[in-house]
Amino acid sequence: MADMMHEGIVEPVEVQGIKNTFYMPPEESSMLEPDPDLCDEVLLLALLDNLIGIRKLISEVFGFDYAWEIYKIPAKMIFGCYVMPILHGDRFIGRLDPKLDRVNKKMTINALYLEGGKIDGETPLDELASAHGRFGTYHGASRIDVGMTAPLSLKSMLGGALAAQSLKC
Repeated sequence: MADMMHEGIVEPVEVQGIKNTFYMPPEESSMLEPDPDLCDEVLLLALLDNLIGIRKLISEVFGFDYAWEIYKIPAKMIFGCYVMPILHGDRFIGRLDPKLDRVNKKMTINALYLEGGKIDGETPLDELASAHGRFGTYHGASRIDVGMTAPLSLKSMLGGALAAQSLKC
Protein backbone atom coordinates (compact mmCIF):
# COMPACT_ATOMS: atom_id res chain seq x y z
CA MET A 1 0.00 0.00 0.00
CA ALA A 2 2.85 2.36 0.77
CA ASP A 3 4.09 2.13 -2.83
CA MET A 4 0.61 2.70 -4.22
CA MET A 5 0.13 5.70 -1.93
CA HIS A 6 3.52 7.11 -2.96
CA GLU A 7 2.58 6.72 -6.64
CA GLY A 8 -0.78 8.42 -6.04
CA ILE A 9 -2.78 5.36 -7.03
CA VAL A 10 -4.63 5.25 -3.71
CA GLU A 11 -5.08 7.51 -0.72
CA PRO A 12 -5.98 6.61 2.85
CA VAL A 13 -9.52 7.08 4.12
CA GLU A 14 -10.39 7.02 7.80
CA VAL A 15 -13.91 6.28 8.97
CA GLN A 16 -14.88 7.82 12.30
CA GLY A 17 -15.19 5.15 14.96
CA ILE A 18 -13.44 2.47 12.87
CA LYS A 19 -9.88 1.53 13.74
CA ASN A 20 -8.97 0.20 10.27
CA THR A 21 -7.75 2.48 7.50
CA PHE A 22 -9.33 2.10 4.08
CA TYR A 23 -7.93 3.13 0.70
CA MET A 24 -9.48 4.49 -2.45
CA PRO A 25 -8.38 6.04 -5.77
CA PRO A 26 -8.03 9.84 -5.39
CA GLU A 27 -10.34 10.44 -8.37
CA GLU A 28 -13.18 8.86 -6.36
CA SER A 29 -12.77 11.14 -3.33
CA SER A 30 -15.87 13.15 -4.25
CA MET A 31 -17.90 10.09 -3.23
CA LEU A 32 -17.03 10.92 0.38
CA GLU A 33 -18.89 14.24 0.27
CA PRO A 34 -22.41 14.31 1.71
CA ASP A 35 -24.98 13.71 -1.02
CA PRO A 36 -28.19 15.73 -0.58
CA ASP A 37 -29.83 13.51 -3.20
CA LEU A 38 -29.10 10.31 -1.27
CA CYS A 39 -31.86 7.89 -2.05
CA ASP A 40 -34.54 8.28 0.60
CA GLU A 41 -36.48 5.27 -0.63
CA VAL A 42 -36.72 2.16 1.44
CA LEU A 43 -34.70 -0.58 -0.22
CA LEU A 44 -34.96 -4.30 0.41
CA LEU A 45 -31.46 -5.65 -0.05
CA ALA A 46 -30.80 -9.01 -1.64
CA LEU A 47 -29.42 -11.66 0.65
CA LEU A 48 -25.97 -11.57 -0.92
CA ASP A 49 -25.84 -7.87 -1.83
CA ASN A 50 -22.27 -6.54 -1.95
CA LEU A 51 -23.17 -3.86 0.60
CA ILE A 52 -23.68 -6.46 3.32
CA GLY A 53 -20.96 -8.85 2.22
CA ILE A 54 -18.46 -7.78 4.88
CA ARG A 55 -20.56 -8.32 7.98
CA LYS A 56 -17.99 -7.07 10.50
CA LEU A 57 -17.66 -3.78 8.62
CA ILE A 58 -21.45 -3.34 8.39
CA SER A 59 -21.66 -3.95 12.12
CA GLU A 60 -18.94 -1.39 12.87
CA VAL A 61 -20.14 1.31 10.45
CA PHE A 62 -23.92 0.92 10.74
CA GLY A 63 -24.38 -0.95 14.02
CA PHE A 64 -26.29 -3.60 12.07
CA ASP A 65 -25.56 -7.26 12.72
CA TYR A 66 -26.60 -9.41 9.79
CA ALA A 67 -26.27 -13.11 9.12
CA TRP A 68 -27.71 -15.26 6.38
CA GLU A 69 -29.41 -17.95 8.46
CA ILE A 70 -30.04 -20.59 5.79
CA TYR A 71 -27.27 -22.81 7.17
CA LYS A 72 -28.33 -22.54 10.81
CA ILE A 73 -30.38 -25.23 12.47
CA PRO A 74 -33.92 -23.96 13.17
CA ALA A 75 -33.27 -23.68 16.91
CA LYS A 76 -30.43 -21.21 16.23
CA MET A 77 -32.33 -19.03 13.73
CA ILE A 78 -33.33 -15.62 14.96
CA PHE A 79 -35.00 -13.95 11.96
CA GLY A 80 -35.51 -16.61 9.27
CA CYS A 81 -33.70 -18.48 6.51
CA TYR A 82 -33.93 -15.80 3.85
CA VAL A 83 -34.22 -12.61 5.88
CA MET A 84 -33.43 -9.47 3.89
CA PRO A 85 -31.98 -6.26 5.34
CA ILE A 86 -34.09 -3.11 4.91
CA LEU A 87 -32.18 0.09 4.16
CA HIS A 88 -33.59 3.62 4.39
CA GLY A 89 -31.20 6.34 3.29
CA ASP A 90 -28.01 5.70 5.22
CA ARG A 91 -29.37 3.45 7.97
CA PHE A 92 -30.64 -0.08 8.31
CA ILE A 93 -34.17 0.04 9.70
CA GLY A 94 -35.26 -3.58 9.72
CA ARG A 95 -35.36 -7.09 8.34
CA LEU A 96 -37.87 -8.88 6.12
CA ASP A 97 -38.55 -12.61 5.81
CA PRO A 98 -40.67 -12.95 2.65
CA LYS A 99 -42.20 -15.97 0.93
CA LEU A 100 -43.58 -16.03 -2.59
CA ASP A 101 -46.42 -18.28 -3.71
CA ARG A 102 -46.08 -18.03 -7.49
CA VAL A 103 -49.09 -20.24 -8.21
CA ASN A 104 -51.48 -17.98 -6.27
CA LYS A 105 -49.50 -14.78 -7.03
CA LYS A 106 -49.23 -14.01 -3.33
CA MET A 107 -46.33 -12.56 -1.36
CA THR A 108 -46.41 -13.42 2.32
CA ILE A 109 -44.41 -11.40 4.79
CA ASN A 110 -43.58 -14.21 7.20
CA ALA A 111 -41.92 -11.73 9.52
CA LEU A 112 -40.98 -8.06 9.47
CA TYR A 113 -38.71 -6.76 12.19
CA LEU A 114 -37.91 -3.11 12.81
CA GLU A 115 -34.53 -2.42 14.36
CA GLY A 116 -35.06 -1.48 17.97
CA GLY A 117 -38.46 -3.18 17.90
CA LYS A 118 -40.43 0.07 17.87
CA ILE A 119 -42.02 2.58 15.55
CA ASP A 120 -40.70 6.09 15.95
CA GLY A 121 -41.03 9.40 14.13
CA GLU A 122 -38.35 8.32 11.68
CA THR A 123 -40.09 5.09 10.64
CA PRO A 124 -41.07 5.60 6.98
CA LEU A 125 -44.27 3.54 6.88
CA ASP A 126 -45.45 4.71 3.44
CA GLU A 127 -42.00 4.11 1.95
CA LEU A 128 -41.85 0.71 3.65
CA ALA A 129 -45.20 -0.20 2.09
CA SER A 130 -43.99 1.06 -1.31
CA ALA A 131 -40.86 -1.09 -1.08
CA HIS A 132 -42.95 -4.15 -0.28
CA GLY A 133 -45.30 -3.29 -3.13
CA ARG A 134 -42.43 -2.93 -5.61
CA PHE A 135 -40.92 -6.19 -4.37
CA GLY A 136 -44.20 -8.06 -4.71
CA THR A 137 -44.92 -6.59 -8.15
CA TYR A 138 -41.43 -7.46 -9.36
CA HIS A 139 -42.08 -11.07 -8.40
CA GLY A 140 -45.54 -11.14 -10.01
CA ALA A 141 -47.54 -11.04 -6.77
CA SER A 142 -50.95 -9.39 -6.89
CA ARG A 143 -51.52 -9.79 -3.16
CA ILE A 144 -49.37 -9.20 -0.07
CA ASP A 145 -50.21 -10.83 3.24
CA VAL A 146 -48.59 -9.50 6.38
CA GLY A 147 -47.71 -12.12 8.98
CA MET A 148 -45.74 -11.51 12.17
CA THR A 149 -44.28 -8.07 12.83
CA ALA A 150 -42.12 -6.62 15.57
CA PRO A 151 -43.51 -4.44 16.93
CA LEU A 152 -46.96 -6.02 16.73
CA SER A 153 -48.62 -2.67 15.92
CA LEU A 154 -46.66 -2.55 12.65
CA LYS A 155 -48.89 -5.24 11.14
CA SER A 156 -52.05 -3.12 11.01
CA MET A 157 -50.13 0.05 10.14
CA LEU A 158 -48.34 -1.63 7.22
CA GLY A 159 -51.58 -3.27 6.08
CA GLY A 160 -53.25 0.16 6.05
CA ALA A 161 -50.35 1.73 4.15
CA LEU A 162 -50.42 -1.11 1.58
CA ALA A 163 -54.19 -0.70 1.15
CA ALA A 164 -53.80 3.07 0.74
CA GLN A 165 -51.45 2.37 -2.14
CA SER A 166 -54.12 0.15 -3.73
CA LEU A 167 -52.26 -3.05 -2.96
CA LYS A 168 -54.34 -6.03 -1.98
CA CYS A 169 -53.52 -7.23 1.51
